[in-house]
Amino acid sequence: MLGILTLALLVTGVGILCTAEGVTETYAGGFIKAGFVTGALWLALPQLTAFFKQTPRWLLIAGGIGIALATMNWQLLLLIVPAVAALWFFGPRLLASAKTKVKDLPAISQVLTPPPQGRRARRKREPE
Repeated sequence: MLGILTLALLVTGVGILCTAEGVTETYAGGFIKAGFVTGALWLALPQLTAFFKQTPRWLLIAGGIGIALATMNWQLLLLIVPAVAALWFFGPRLLASAKTKVKDLPAISQVLTPPPQGRRARRKREPE
């Protein structure tokens, strides 16, 4: 589908360039540029899908938040880039250690004891 869109944009751009005169010729450049960009995206699509399948979701979310913050203030890149790089480097190690700690925890049924038999305790009324 992306290849068809690429071809349509390129053909439209060349068609406008060959037939139009005056101001409408300027639209031809936009169509041709958009056609080249979508063509490059179409050619890179297998590598892009492989990248997004291999990259952890949390890292993609952190990168997206970093890009959103950087659009507000470009100087935040001095904080964002090292933070995302540290997450990328230390993230798998922290995740692995958290999994081993969770594995060593006792089950909830072993920790919690059933309530004592008898009457239920009443809640105390707050003074009015």
